[in-house]
Amino acid sequence: MLGNVLANAESSVKLFSTIIYVAIVATINTWPYLILCLILYFLLLFILEFQAFKNIRLLIAPLFFIVAISAGIILLDLSAGKSIDRGLVLFLRALNAIYVLNTMISSMTLQELLSSMNSLHLPDIMVNLMGFTLRYSDILSREMARMMTARKARGYVPRKSMWHSSTMKVLGQTVGVLFIRSYERSERVYHAMLSRGYGGSVVPARRRKRLQTLDYIVGLAIILIPLTSKMAELGVILWIMPWK
Repeated sequence: MLGNVLANAESSVKLFSTIIYVAIVATINTWPYLILCLILYFLLLFILEFQAFKNIRLLIAPLFFIVAISAGIILLDLSAGKSIDRGLVLFLRALNAIYVLNTMISSMTLQELLSSMNSLHLPDIMVNLMGFTLRYSDILSREMARMMTARKARGYVPRKSMWHSSTMKVLGQTVGVLFIRSYERSERVYHAMLSRGYGGSVVPARRRKRLQTLDYIVGLAIILIPLTSKMAELGVILWIMPWK
């Protein structure tokens, strides 16, 4: 089935194509062509029968941040009598980048992601940091949930607003305790890793599979989306058309 094409494509090809996609999108300065990128990418996912909104909840936090910054720029430009294009372009660039990264990463396992970063010769510290962050963020969220459950078992009743003084106090104490526990846990984990022969890399060697034609097609299709929009913005497509 086509739905497995994106998931089965070589992870290093997908990651490399995604990096090129984001780099080209960062050079597009006109918001209609950034919207065109999103439309073409949605079309590609539809053709591959990939779930376009898989793990979409992960975009909520960065989207709040992007919307806040873009709205601030738009308000400043409006107060100066300028158009909203600058803020809109910033928002659409960021939306393209985080959405494409989200879909590509969700099509890989953690081991595939780290191995592909390693195969692209990204700095070891970046690969290791990514691996530790993704592995232990879930552990910390579960620890936070257990601490909140323990507080409720002791009679804590959350207020209606997070900004209530008692709620802020409890949250501050909880985050502080979580930080201390995380520090202690990280020391235990580090010493355990040293005792097991940790040598500075958490990515075991993975046998790289031979690239297939389909891998090249998927990678090229991803790169062609922003490249087509950039060429259209520059007027190159109109220039090469024989029937203009």
